[in-house]
Amino acid sequence: MTQSQSKIPFHDLTFYDDLPKLRDVETRLKAFLKTIREKTQRAEIEAGLTTEEDRVFSYDIVDDADMRRIKIRSVRYLERLHSSTGMYHLAEESRVRLTPLKGRLPVARIATDTRPMRSRRTCMRRSRDGSVDGCL
Repeated sequence: MTQSQSKIPFHDLTFYDDLPKLRDVETRLKAFLKTIREKTQRAEIEAGLTTEEDRVFSYDIVDDADMRRIKIRSVRYLERLHSSTGMYHLAEESRVRLTPLKGRLPVARIATDTRPMRSRRTCMRRSRDGSVDGCL
């Protein structure tokens, strides 16, 4: 009698469902750049290096050139993430076959250890009698 009580990690794979989307990466990088530039601008105004009139508004702080760089870096980042999943070299069919392994695999615990020993002893007795009935 077995009871499945615990699960163990079986693989070191990252599935595509766990990877971020391109739009999410771009949004995260844009927000980070915007935050850094706003903090820098605030610090320069407080230090007296720039005036309030020279301030760039938050909607203009990230321009088109920055967005092009963000898009390129986002694509490169996701390409590297895909290649580091451990499944990048596999065909789509093989990836689908690995999907049931996404979580952890259940480990079956044997309730008593006497049952396997009994079957082994029975197998040994049968082999001494000369009749082997599928015992290895």
